[in-house]
Amino acid sequence: VRANALAPGVFLTAPNRRWFGEKPDFRRSFEDHIPLGRLGEPDELGPAAVFLASDASSYVTGATLVVDGGFTLW
Repeated sequence: VRANALAPGVFLTAPNRRWFGEKPDFRRSFEDHIPLGRLGEPDELGPAAVFLASDASSYVTGATLVVDGGFTLW
């Protein structure tokens, strides 16, 4: 049995685009704490999920794959 998890950071989903559009200062405060300097795009999360679901990760178990632009690096 393999059990893995994805831990996404802040992604620019449609609701988040609307919300950050109303609060640009709040968006900037998030981006200032992300080493890559930007929020994630939803299409950047899919490849990580595909990796965990594919044979390429056949020897990966008990892992959490963090996809957050480095936000939790600090």
